[in-house]
Amino acid sequence: DERERMFAVARDCFAALYGLSGADLPAVPSLHRNEFGLILAVQAAALARIDAAARGVRPPQDSLGASAYLLDRERQHWTRLFEGRTEGVEFDTRPGEMARAVFVAALTGATGYQDGRRILEGLHLGSPPDRILRDHAICYPAAASSDAVALEPFYPDRLAEDFLALSLPGHQLTTHAADPWASSALARL
Repeated sequence: DERERMFAVARDCFAALYGLSGADLPAVPSLHRNEFGLILAVQAAALARIDAAARGVRPPQDSLGASAYLLDRERQHWTRLFEGRTEGVEFDTRPGEMARAVFVAALTGATGYQDGRRILEGLHLGSPPDRILRDHAICYPAAASSDAVALEPFYPDRLAEDFLALSLPGHQLTTHAADPWASSALARL
């Protein structure tokens, strides 16, 4: 019952942000499986279901599905920013390069600018490191109270961990192809 109540509160809060109410709200799913033992998993499921309802698409049915769904939405955001450069948006990093920068940031954590630049130079992502760092900071700005100004990882940590897992070979989620680059990047990092 506690998970269902937590889901309902999160769902209602997210729904308010999306402007959804009443009949537009998805029902509380079955949350008895161990994968929903973390508060974040319940909240991610609520966010994914509200976003899916707002977009009129089928919601994910499990915790891994919710993570994959939210990560897909993140990649769609990078794609919109990249495609928006023709409309005057200053964002020149291709989505695949941004995915690799996000992968690196999840492993290194936030760094100083020169350290971030040096890390990206060693990984040869394609675009100039300064451009990738600038665009990465648009998506993931540095914490105001920090001296680390580059490669801020995305939060929550659990979602970043799922991103790492889905980037590496060996997972069973057929809708998310692993990036073969990721394994060699681990060794180079």
